[in-house]
Amino acid sequence: MTGEKSFTLPVFALILLSFILGTSEFVIIGILPDIAAGIDCSIVMIGNLISFFAIAYAIGTPLVTACLSQYNRYYLLIGLRLFLS
Repeated sequence: MTGEKSFTLPVFALILLSFILGTSEFVIIGILPDIAAGIDCSIVMIGNLISFFAIAYAIGTPLVTACLSQYNRYYLLIGLRLFLS
């Protein structure tokens, strides 16, 4: 096992979070008709939510990563978790 890095819980949590954030825009596809009926809008208009989320995620992720890369990741995650709660 020389040269192998240990696979710890924080690494697994980050991988899981990346997967959840990356696939969350696909979850809404299955419930688009229900959302559209619930707020009395067209399915096309509600479908734009998926596009807006994907665009914001694609543009925002590299920018936020570049801006926050100078800080300690541990304290940054704790601070963001407290701020977004």
